[in-house]
Amino acid sequence: DVGGFYDGKDAELYTRWTQFALLNSSLRIHSVYDKDLDRRPWLWGEQAEKAMRRIYHMRSEMMPYIYSSVHQCYTDMLPLIRSMYIDYPDAENSYRNPQQFMFGDLLLGAPITQAGTGAGKVASQQVWLPEGDSWYNMFTGKMYEGGQTITEQCPLDAFPLYAKGGYPIPMQPYTPRMASTPLSELVVRCYPGLDGRTYSYTLYEDDGLTMDYQKGKSAETKM
Repeated sequence: DVGGFYDGKDAELYTRWTQFALLNSSLRIHSVYDKDLDRRPWLWGEQAEKAMRRIYHMRSEMMPYIYSSVHQCYTDMLPLIRSMYIDYPDAENSYRNPQQFMFGDLLLGAPITQAGTGAGKVASQQVWLPEGDSWYNMFTGKMYEGGQTITEQCPLDAFPLYAKGGYPIPMQPYTPRMASTPLSELVVRCYPGLDGRTYSYTLYEDDGLTMDYQKGKSAETKM
């Protein structure tokens, strides 16, 4: 319920909640019934509306990756949203950076949780990037080597979100019906990996309507 409930009248906070919800199992806008709490994004000013639209479109585009990641929860009991120590149990920094988490195997997020400054509502966030991979900011495309802690400065329309380099990330064109539109066109986003390494990811698909996946009626495509 990222719309908030009582006395939630801050457009910046509403936008940051929406960004956090991008990396959740459900991006759901909801609030109590109140004329002052209408959560339609276009009622919260042009800056917030533009920033939230960006997130809704990203959520739609990421649905093949999200669906594949949720299937991984079903088969392997690996949670969709993971504390860093699940994937990096031997790294001390995994236990010291509660502001960030993995979203499936390939994405790392550190949502903004403080108010920004200036016209752009710029806020800072510390992010630890595990070693052994290169990491790419999905808003700017900037590459960072793993094994370091950085501080990002993010305006209202962005937040720290990184993809592991080298891995093919299954995506799709934007659709307003992200959970029910058939995957007729696959978009594969892939940032450069490290020299000498081979990377892969498996796209999972089923009919999206029935329980037939429990009878083996599904598809797994290794990319």
